[in-house]
Amino acid sequence: MKRTVLLMALVALIGLTSASQHTQGNIETAIVASSANYPDAMVGAAASSQIGAPVLLTEKDSLTSSTETALENLGVEKAIILGGPEVLSENVEAQIDSTVSTSTRLWGVSQTGTSVEISEFFWTESNSATVIQYPQNSENGYKLLSAVKNNVKNEEEPVLISKPGTVSASVLSEIERLGASEVEVYSTSAVNVTQDLESAGAENIEVNEGSLEEVKNEAENQKQERESSKLTVVAAANFRQSLSIPSSANSNKVLVSSETEISKALEASKSESVTEIKVVGDSELSNQIADRIRNETEKTVEVKTGKAEEITAEQTSNERPEWSQEQEEKLKSLKNSPGLEKAANKTLTKAESVLDENSSQKSVNLLAEAETSFEAGDFFEARAKATAAISEKSVNQFKGLSREEVRDSYRSETEDFKATAQKLRESGQEMSEQLRNAENQEERFEAIKKFKSQRETLLETKDSEGSSKSDRSDDRKDKGDSSDGESSEGLASGEVDVEIKGEGSVISSQVTYMASTGGFSVETDSSVEGDKVTFNYDFSSPDGIATQALTEVEESSSQAELDSGTYSVEVVVSVDGEETARSSSSVTLEG
Repeated sequence: MKRTVLLMALVALIGLTSASQHTQGNIETAIVASSANYPDAMVGAAASSQIGAPVLLTEKDSLTSSTETALENLGVEKAIILGGPEVLSENVEAQIDSTVSTSTRLWGVSQTGTSVEISEFFWTESNSATVIQYPQNSENGYKLLSAVKNNVKNEEEPVLISKPGTVSASVLSEIERLGASEVEVYSTSAVNVTQDLESAGAENIEVNEGSLEEVKNEAENQKQERESSKLTVVAAANFRQSLSIPSSANSNKVLVSSETEISKALEASKSESVTEIKVVGDSELSNQIADRIRNETEKTVEVKTGKAEEITAEQTSNERPEWSQEQEEKLKSLKNSPGLEKAANKTLTKAESVLDENSSQKSVNLLAEAETSFEAGDFFEARAKATAAISEKSVNQFKGLSREEVRDSYRSETEDFKATAQKLRESGQEMSEQLRNAENQEERFEAIKKFKSQRETLLETKDSEGSSKSDRSDDRKDKGDSSDGESSEGLASGEVDVEIKGEGSVISSQVTYMASTGGFSVETDSSVEGDKVTFNYDFSSPDGIATQALTEVEESSSQAELDSGTYSVEVVVSVDGEETARSSSSVTLEG
């Protein structure tokens, strides 16, 4: 059987919770995310809306006391942890485990991968999805993500993160799995994304592209307010304060990142239906907002300032009855979703192909329980048990692999996945050509039917290969979150990968540096002295806001119009002025 690696324990916590057992006033399931890694928390906000689970925040290395207290007082039994050990340490996970009954960590090697894992865990299907191509600049990234998540048309649809300029293959695969016919893209640098999304089955695609301010404004113009008497204004002078967005249940929210945006909060507060107004976040900005609202509306405004971890914990505790009721109602709705039987059958089939004679007794028992539940018509429980069986098998298998075996498996799965994504693109291009040449409606319908059949065959083939969740994600490696990770080969924090090649009259080099945070910049220069070519790369860490997540930084440089001959090529890599790596190679140019 093909060896596969699953880097997350995807125990279906939600599925194992019965709404009928829901204790009045308790919040059985909560999501825990890092207060230093805004993408995970923002994507987690979509899952929060989907299942009615609050998002609580914590520091990286130790469970924040306010969050620990909230988990205890709210009666949380199951915690879903977002992000890898580089984002939330194993110590935090251990502290959470000592506070709740069970926990599951959802994470990919990249922020793209984590968003896909969250989507696949919480959604069996979705007619719509949002794709955010976030800027590499950390400050602009949090502003775009928070603005879009706060204003997304359907707050219960999955939010997927992709790198700028393209749609990651794992995101395309997830859109296909979801059956998302409507996809909205927000980007400051969208390039040729429509055709790729069409190849994944999307039919109604809306691309919002422009400067950061233009994209933010477009998102705000499309916002659909919920019917609520509550208004929460988040004074987000920095990305940590913006993480307070998902912490309020059944409330309309307005994000204000500077004094110039206070008018947005003022306009929302003037609605006759709004009777409860709360401003949270940055102290100075919060008070400015509150004063403007009080002066112009004469309404009462509550102000809560402090750390995002404390704000989210306090707001969740204050709104305990609302969260409890919302979670119970949404879990009940999920159990009755029309695509559940198909999803359960698919997960069961995958579990049966993954388990073998080396599987633990626990995995075997979980699979047997899943099959029993499926036969009894409890598809929600069947899917949960089957997912747990796959997870148990994959985690044990991962523990037995060496680092090199992990890398080899990752490379193999990445190439396999990208090949499938390319076939999807080619199939889409073929359909487009047939539609252009079709002479009547019948021929057009036939072209569409053929395309859909090809898509289904490709994905069914992948599902039958015996892989678990890594089938649909090209973002698996060792541990942690990075900015995208699709071209990396298992780099750990601080490691460097250098590629040198020659073609025609050009010698080029490419350097990939796995930074421990986002926001790095790169300066390059090169020189030629006789038959020696030298490339210098200087990576500089950010002065301001950073994601504090593993981020793959890639840069290339070249020397052209070189004569034929053999050259000695040296690449020198420095980080913040200190040499980190040096690589040499001999390259022959034949002109």
